[in-house]
Amino acid sequence: MKYLKYMKRLIIFSICMVAMVQSKAQQTPLYSQYMHNPFILNPAVAGTYNYFQIRLNSHLQWIGFPDAPVTTSLSVFGPVSAKNKDMGYGASVYQDMTSPTSRLGLRGAYAYNVALSEYIRASFSAALGFYQFKYDGTNISMRETDNVVKNGVVSEFKPDGMLGVLVYSGLFQVGLSVDNLFNSKFNVNPDQENVTSLGKLTRHYYFMGSYNWRHNRRWNTEYSTIVKAVEGFSVPVQMDFNVTAWYQKTAWFGASYRTLDAVSLLAGYIFNKRIYAGYSFDINLSPIRYYSFGSHEVMIGYRFNTLK
Repeated sequence: MKYLKYMKRLIIFSICMVAMVQSKAQQTPLYSQYMHNPFILNPAVAGTYNYFQIRLNSHLQWIGFPDAPVTTSLSVFGPVSAKNKDMGYGASVYQDMTSPTSRLGLRGAYAYNVALSEYIRASFSAALGFYQFKYDGTNISMRETDNVVKNGVVSEFKPDGMLGVLVYSGLFQVGLSVDNLFNSKFNVNPDQENVTSLGKLTRHYYFMGSYNWRHNRRWNTEYSTIVKAVEGFSVPVQMDFNVTAWYQKTAWFGASYRTLDAVSLLAGYIFNKRIYAGYSFDINLSPIRYYSFGSHEVMIGYRFNTLK
Protein backbone atom coordinates (compact mmCIF):
# COMPACT_ATOMS: atom_id res chain seq x y z
CA MET A 1 0.00 0.00 0.00
CA LYS A 2 2.83 2.39 0.81
CA TYR A 3 4.43 1.61 -2.54
CA LEU A 4 1.14 2.24 -4.35
CA LYS A 5 0.70 5.56 -2.54
CA TYR A 6 4.24 6.55 -3.47
CA MET A 7 3.66 5.68 -7.11
CA LYS A 8 0.42 7.72 -7.25
CA ARG A 9 2.21 10.74 -5.81
CA LEU A 10 4.99 10.29 -8.32
CA ILE A 11 2.49 10.16 -11.18
CA ILE A 12 0.68 13.32 -10.13
CA PHE A 13 4.00 15.10 -9.61
CA SER A 14 5.06 14.14 -13.13
CA ILE A 15 1.80 15.44 -14.58
CA CYS A 16 2.16 18.75 -12.74
CA MET A 17 5.73 19.26 -13.81
CA VAL A 18 4.97 18.48 -17.43
CA ALA A 19 1.98 20.81 -17.49
CA MET A 20 3.28 23.71 -15.43
CA VAL A 21 7.06 23.70 -15.77
CA GLN A 22 8.13 22.06 -19.00
CA SER A 23 5.33 23.65 -21.08
CA LYS A 24 4.60 20.38 -22.84
CA ALA A 25 0.86 20.49 -22.18
CA GLN A 26 -1.93 23.00 -22.00
CA GLN A 27 -1.39 25.23 -18.97
CA THR A 28 -4.82 26.83 -18.70
CA PRO A 29 -7.76 25.32 -16.77
CA LEU A 30 -10.45 23.13 -18.31
CA TYR A 31 -14.12 24.11 -18.11
CA SER A 32 -16.92 21.81 -19.23
CA GLN A 33 -19.58 24.55 -18.95
CA TYR A 34 -17.65 27.27 -20.78
CA MET A 35 -20.75 28.01 -22.92
CA HIS A 36 -22.56 29.30 -19.80
CA ASN A 37 -19.68 31.56 -18.80
CA PRO A 38 -17.69 32.45 -21.95
CA PHE A 39 -16.18 35.51 -20.24
CA ILE A 40 -13.59 33.28 -18.57
CA LEU A 41 -12.22 32.36 -22.01
CA ASN A 42 -12.87 35.59 -23.94
CA PRO A 43 -13.07 38.99 -22.16
CA ALA A 44 -14.79 40.50 -25.23
CA VAL A 45 -18.04 39.02 -23.88
CA ALA A 46 -18.13 41.90 -21.36
CA GLY A 47 -20.67 44.45 -22.44
CA THR A 48 -22.46 42.27 -24.99
CA TYR A 49 -25.42 41.91 -22.62
CA ASN A 50 -27.64 44.73 -21.30
CA TYR A 51 -27.37 43.51 -17.72
CA PHE A 52 -24.72 42.53 -15.19
CA GLN A 53 -24.18 38.94 -14.18
CA ILE A 54 -21.96 36.98 -11.86
CA ARG A 55 -20.85 33.39 -12.42
CA LEU A 56 -18.99 30.87 -10.26
CA ASN A 57 -17.48 27.72 -11.79
CA SER A 58 -15.84 24.94 -9.81
CA HIS A 59 -14.26 22.03 -11.70
CA LEU A 60 -13.18 18.96 -9.73
CA GLN A 61 -11.08 16.88 -12.07
CA TRP A 62 -10.24 13.18 -11.89
CA ILE A 63 -12.32 12.18 -8.86
CA GLY A 64 -10.62 9.41 -6.88
CA PHE A 65 -7.14 10.40 -8.02
CA PRO A 66 -4.85 11.63 -5.20
CA ASP A 67 -4.26 15.42 -5.25
CA ALA A 68 -6.35 15.79 -8.42
CA PRO A 69 -6.64 19.25 -10.04
CA VAL A 70 -9.32 21.63 -8.74
CA THR A 71 -10.20 24.83 -10.62
CA THR A 72 -12.44 27.61 -9.30
CA SER A 73 -13.29 30.89 -11.02
CA LEU A 74 -15.54 33.82 -10.13
CA SER A 75 -16.52 36.31 -12.84
CA VAL A 76 -18.65 39.46 -12.93
CA PHE A 77 -19.26 41.49 -16.09
CA GLY A 78 -21.70 43.80 -17.83
CA PRO A 79 -22.15 47.15 -19.65
CA VAL A 80 -20.70 50.42 -18.39
CA SER A 81 -24.11 52.03 -17.92
CA ALA A 82 -27.66 52.13 -19.23
CA LYS A 83 -26.80 55.12 -21.42
CA ASN A 84 -23.50 53.73 -22.70
CA LYS A 85 -23.94 50.11 -23.75
CA ASP A 86 -21.14 50.25 -26.30
CA MET A 87 -18.62 49.62 -23.53
CA GLY A 88 -18.41 46.90 -20.92
CA TYR A 89 -16.11 45.82 -18.17
CA GLY A 90 -15.65 42.91 -15.83
CA ALA A 91 -13.31 41.12 -13.47
CA SER A 92 -12.41 37.55 -12.68
CA VAL A 93 -10.65 35.72 -9.87
CA TYR A 94 -9.45 32.20 -10.44
CA GLN A 95 -7.50 29.50 -8.66
CA ASP A 96 -6.08 26.43 -10.34
CA MET A 97 -4.63 23.86 -7.93
CA THR A 98 -2.64 20.92 -9.30
CA SER A 99 -0.77 19.85 -6.19
CA PRO A 100 2.07 20.57 -5.56
CA THR A 101 1.58 23.62 -7.78
CA SER A 102 -1.15 26.26 -7.72
CA ARG A 103 -2.01 29.42 -9.61
CA LEU A 104 -4.09 32.25 -8.16
CA GLY A 105 -4.98 35.15 -10.42
CA LEU A 106 -6.96 38.37 -10.70
CA ARG A 107 -7.85 40.13 -13.96
CA GLY A 108 -9.87 43.19 -14.94
CA ALA A 109 -11.28 43.53 -18.47
CA TYR A 110 -12.53 46.37 -20.67
CA ALA A 111 -14.48 45.85 -23.90
CA TYR A 112 -15.75 48.16 -26.63
CA ASN A 113 -18.27 46.99 -29.20
CA VAL A 114 -19.36 48.54 -32.49
CA ALA A 115 -22.14 47.85 -34.99
CA LEU A 116 -21.12 46.04 -38.20
CA SER A 117 -24.67 45.98 -39.54
CA GLU A 118 -28.21 46.31 -38.28
CA TYR A 119 -28.09 42.93 -36.54
CA ILE A 120 -24.37 42.14 -36.13
CA ARG A 121 -21.89 43.73 -33.73
CA ALA A 122 -18.21 43.24 -32.89
CA SER A 123 -16.58 43.54 -29.46
CA PHE A 124 -12.86 44.12 -28.78
CA SER A 125 -11.35 43.61 -25.34
CA ALA A 126 -8.19 43.54 -23.26
CA ALA A 127 -7.79 42.06 -19.78
CA LEU A 128 -4.86 42.79 -17.47
CA GLY A 129 -3.92 41.61 -14.02
CA PHE A 130 -1.50 39.37 -12.18
CA TYR A 131 -1.21 35.86 -10.86
CA GLN A 132 0.66 34.11 -8.09
CA PHE A 133 2.41 30.89 -9.00
CA LYS A 134 3.11 28.73 -5.96
CA TYR A 135 5.11 25.51 -5.69
CA ASP A 136 4.92 23.53 -2.43
CA GLY A 137 7.65 20.90 -2.35
CA THR A 138 6.51 19.65 1.07
CA ASN A 139 3.66 17.85 -0.72
CA ILE A 140 6.13 15.63 -2.55
CA SER A 141 7.32 12.45 -0.82
CA MET A 142 10.65 11.27 -2.27
CA ARG A 143 12.57 8.21 -1.10
CA GLU A 144 15.87 9.87 -1.97
CA THR A 145 16.97 13.50 -2.02
CA ASP A 146 16.67 15.14 -5.43
CA ASN A 147 18.25 18.53 -6.13
CA VAL A 148 15.68 19.30 -8.81
CA VAL A 149 12.73 18.89 -6.42
CA LYS A 150 12.83 21.66 -3.83
CA ASN A 151 11.65 20.59 -0.39
CA GLY A 152 10.06 23.92 0.42
CA VAL A 153 7.67 26.60 -0.82
CA VAL A 154 8.36 28.93 -3.75
CA SER A 155 5.95 31.75 -4.61
CA GLU A 156 6.20 34.34 -7.40
CA PHE A 157 3.91 37.10 -8.70
CA LYS A 158 3.78 37.66 -12.45
CA PRO A 159 1.80 39.92 -14.82
CA ASP A 160 -1.16 38.38 -16.58
CA GLY A 161 -2.98 39.44 -19.73
CA MET A 162 -5.56 38.38 -22.29
CA LEU A 163 -6.91 39.78 -25.58
CA GLY A 164 -10.20 38.94 -27.25
CA VAL A 165 -12.51 39.78 -30.14
CA LEU A 166 -16.11 38.65 -30.61
CA VAL A 167 -18.54 39.00 -33.51
CA TYR A 168 -22.11 38.33 -32.45
CA SER A 169 -25.82 38.67 -33.11
CA GLY A 170 -28.98 37.27 -31.57
CA LEU A 171 -28.38 33.92 -33.30
CA PHE A 172 -24.61 33.34 -33.37
CA GLN A 173 -21.24 34.21 -31.84
CA VAL A 174 -17.72 33.83 -33.24
CA GLY A 175 -14.70 34.80 -31.15
CA LEU A 176 -10.93 34.56 -30.85
CA SER A 177 -8.84 35.17 -27.73
CA VAL A 178 -5.27 34.71 -26.54
CA ASP A 179 -4.26 33.92 -22.95
CA ASN A 180 -0.89 33.96 -21.13
CA LEU A 181 -0.13 37.10 -23.12
CA PHE A 182 3.21 37.92 -21.48
CA ASN A 183 4.87 34.46 -21.61
CA SER A 184 5.88 34.81 -17.95
CA LYS A 185 8.71 32.67 -16.60
CA PHE A 186 9.33 31.23 -13.13
CA ASN A 187 11.88 29.04 -11.38
CA VAL A 188 10.61 26.42 -8.95
CA ASN A 189 14.08 25.91 -7.46
CA PRO A 190 15.86 29.30 -7.32
CA ASP A 191 18.19 28.24 -4.48
CA GLN A 192 20.16 25.82 -6.65
CA GLU A 193 22.96 27.52 -8.57
CA ASN A 194 23.78 24.50 -10.75
CA VAL A 195 20.19 23.32 -11.31
CA THR A 196 17.67 25.45 -13.18
CA SER A 197 14.03 24.40 -12.97
CA LEU A 198 12.74 27.15 -15.22
CA GLY A 199 9.22 27.10 -16.59
CA LYS A 200 7.42 29.35 -19.03
CA LEU A 201 3.76 30.07 -19.64
CA THR A 202 3.06 29.71 -23.34
CA ARG A 203 0.35 31.68 -25.14
CA HIS A 204 -2.92 29.79 -25.57
CA TYR A 205 -5.41 30.56 -28.34
CA TYR A 206 -9.16 29.96 -28.18
CA PHE A 207 -11.48 29.99 -31.16
CA MET A 208 -15.12 29.90 -30.06
CA GLY A 209 -18.33 29.65 -32.02
CA SER A 210 -22.01 29.05 -31.30
CA TYR A 211 -25.32 29.04 -33.11
CA ASN A 212 -28.82 29.19 -31.63
CA TRP A 213 -31.52 27.30 -33.55
CA ARG A 214 -35.02 28.33 -32.52
CA HIS A 215 -37.51 25.53 -33.15
CA ASN A 216 -40.62 27.15 -31.66
CA ARG A 217 -41.67 29.22 -28.66
CA ARG A 218 -40.74 26.47 -26.22
CA TRP A 219 -37.65 24.79 -27.61
CA ASN A 220 -34.33 25.92 -29.02
CA THR A 221 -31.02 24.16 -29.55
CA GLU A 222 -27.61 25.73 -29.11
CA TYR A 223 -24.58 24.33 -30.92
CA SER A 224 -21.20 25.49 -29.67
CA THR A 225 -17.56 24.61 -30.18
CA ILE A 226 -14.18 25.73 -28.96
CA VAL A 227 -10.74 25.04 -30.44
CA LYS A 228 -7.77 25.32 -28.07
CA ALA A 229 -4.24 25.61 -29.42
CA VAL A 230 -0.86 26.26 -27.80
CA GLU A 231 1.65 28.61 -29.41
CA GLY A 232 4.08 26.65 -31.55
CA PHE A 233 1.67 23.69 -31.60
CA SER A 234 3.86 21.87 -29.07
CA VAL A 235 0.82 19.81 -28.06
CA PRO A 236 -2.11 18.56 -30.15
CA VAL A 237 -4.96 20.98 -30.84
CA GLN A 238 -7.95 20.19 -28.61
CA MET A 239 -11.58 20.74 -29.62
CA ASP A 240 -14.87 20.74 -27.72
CA PHE A 241 -18.21 20.11 -29.42
CA ASN A 242 -21.42 20.78 -27.50
CA VAL A 243 -25.16 20.46 -28.17
CA THR A 244 -27.56 21.95 -25.62
CA ALA A 245 -31.35 21.77 -25.71
CA TRP A 246 -33.28 24.58 -23.98
CA TYR A 247 -36.88 24.46 -22.81
CA GLN A 248 -38.61 27.85 -22.51
CA LYS A 249 -35.18 29.45 -22.02
CA THR A 250 -35.25 28.12 -18.44
CA ALA A 251 -34.06 24.50 -18.32
CA TRP A 252 -31.29 22.93 -20.36
CA PHE A 253 -29.58 19.60 -20.90
CA GLY A 254 -26.84 18.64 -23.29
CA ALA A 255 -23.70 16.70 -24.11
CA SER A 256 -20.13 17.59 -25.07
CA TYR A 257 -17.22 15.77 -26.62
CA ARG A 258 -13.67 16.92 -25.86
CA THR A 259 -11.04 15.40 -28.13
CA LEU A 260 -8.25 13.46 -26.44
CA ASP A 261 -10.04 13.74 -23.10
CA ALA A 262 -13.71 13.15 -22.26
CA VAL A 263 -17.44 13.11 -22.96
CA SER A 264 -19.54 15.42 -20.76
CA LEU A 265 -23.19 15.38 -19.75
CA LEU A 266 -24.72 18.72 -18.72
CA ALA A 267 -27.94 19.95 -17.15
CA GLY A 268 -29.14 23.16 -15.52
CA TYR A 269 -32.01 25.44 -14.57
CA ILE A 270 -32.72 29.17 -14.16
CA PHE A 271 -34.80 30.02 -11.09
CA ASN A 272 -37.08 33.06 -11.34
CA LYS A 273 -35.10 34.25 -14.39
CA ARG A 274 -32.35 35.29 -11.97
CA ILE A 275 -30.48 32.40 -10.38
CA TYR A 276 -28.50 30.02 -12.58
CA ALA A 277 -27.49 26.50 -11.52
CA GLY A 278 -25.68 23.99 -13.72
CA TYR A 279 -23.89 20.67 -13.36
CA SER A 280 -21.71 18.59 -15.65
CA PHE A 281 -20.09 15.19 -15.37
CA ASP A 282 -17.08 14.22 -17.48
CA ILE A 283 -16.59 10.60 -18.52
CA ASN A 284 -12.87 10.28 -19.15
CA LEU A 285 -11.69 8.67 -22.40
CA SER A 286 -7.94 9.13 -21.92
CA PRO A 287 -5.79 6.62 -19.98
CA ILE A 288 -6.52 8.56 -16.77
CA ARG A 289 -9.88 6.74 -16.72
CA TYR A 290 -8.14 3.73 -15.19
CA TYR A 291 -7.28 5.80 -12.10
CA SER A 292 -10.30 8.12 -11.67
CA PHE A 293 -14.10 8.11 -11.61
CA GLY A 294 -14.62 11.08 -13.91
CA SER A 295 -14.79 14.82 -13.27
CA HIS A 296 -17.48 17.09 -11.82
CA GLU A 297 -18.22 20.76 -12.45
CA VAL A 298 -20.73 23.00 -10.70
CA MET A 299 -21.83 26.39 -12.01
CA ILE A 300 -23.97 28.94 -10.16
CA GLY A 301 -24.78 32.49 -11.19
CA TYR A 302 -27.00 35.49 -10.72
CA ARG A 303 -28.46 37.93 -13.24
CA PHE A 304 -29.04 41.51 -12.14
CA ASN A 305 -31.73 43.87 -13.41
CA THR A 306 -31.74 44.82 -17.07
CA LEU A 307 -30.30 48.26 -17.67
CA LYS A 308 -32.78 50.51 -19.46
